Amino acid sequence: MRRLGTGRHGGNGCVGIEFDATRARMVQIRDHRGELTVAGAARVDLGDDAFAEDVRQRQSAADRLRAAVVSGGFLGRQCTIALPREEVHVQSVRLPAMPIDEQREAAAWEAADRIGVARAQLECDVLSTGGPPDAKDRQETLVIAAASSSLTSRLDAVIAAGLRPLAVDTHFGGLARLLSRRHRRDSDARVRAVVEVGDAGSTVLVLRGAEIAFCKMLPVGGRHLDEHVADRLDQDVESVRDLRLAMLEPDGPEVDASTARAVRDAVRTVVAELARDVMLCLRHFAVSARGSGPECVLLTGVHARERDLAEALSNTCRLPVQLDDETGAVAALQAGLPGLLHGASGPTTGWTIAAGLSLRSLERPQRRRAA
Repeated sequence: MRRLGTGRHGGNGCVGIEFDATRARMVQIRDHRGELTVAGAARVDLGDDAFAEDVRQRQSAADRLRAAVVSGGFLGRQCTIALPREEVHVQSVRLPAMPIDEQREAAAWEAADRIGVARAQLECDVLSTGGPPDAKDRQETLVIAAASSSLTSRLDAVIAAGLRPLAVDTHFGGLARLLSRRHRRDSDARVRAVVEVGDAGSTVLVLRGAEIAFCKMLPVGGRHLDEHVADRLDQDVESVRDLRLAMLEPDGPEVDASTARAVRDAVRTVVAELARDVMLCLRHFAVSARGSGPECVLLTGVHARERDLAEALSNTCRLPVQLDDETGAVAALQAGLPGLLHGASGPTTGWTIAAGLSLRSLERPQRRRAA
């Protein structure tokens, strides 16, 4: 969304920081001739309401981030951050051709009206998806907006932690950057879908080469899976979350067959609902874009390895589903994260957003459609 400084090209990326409701994932990626390794990483539990009005809570969040900066093995102090998806409004609208500043202002007023925030208290940016104009010569555009207070509280915290922010990005911007490193030329403009399943919700992207051609937020995420299982098994949500995440780990603790079967049965309807929503998104893209549909689905996010999800997506969308891109980006994270986080990294696919944020400082100057 917002660029605050100038990064470097090649070598170590900046520190990518993905905030969610209660924690932050921090990672620094090293890119050596196209091969990715993890230079530093930390996971910071911030607790509920870490960025509320209470000064002591904000100071505690800054202190925890500072401790992570010291212990995480990071090189340099530049960073790129992404706000929690719950605090970012993303909307697809059609806007007439106009100068970019006027387009941002028109989008900001549209977003302010939609989310009930005064225009003066809103930060807004736009992203053209590159689709064909409609009969009124209007271009499909993504409006990306967040309350200024949400932005300021995170920036203040990372600055207090000793970091220097280069940019504020979106979680889906980080995803697109990591998963399109081999698609920067027009000749590489393959069309691929990305489905990211996070805690609070899911994101559906269509990438045309390295460009975002479609983006839609879905309300179904890991939290909804946990609530569904907890209700079915009559257990508390936190216990169910720990159990489910343990089941996603290849080397996680063994779970007895009857419990595993009960969890699998409980999530089946939610998984089917998510797969159906993704299919409807891809159908909408195929109709509106008037071009080639995706050739595959890249499945990522904290809950990407949920049992039966890949199969449900493949059967419903009638596309092959992959858990890594052709560059092995997720495999690179898998190789580096456990050692730095002492085995407590959680699902590797949950770090793809932060890794993409880290790579932002290595982008070469070019005419970009996203700010």
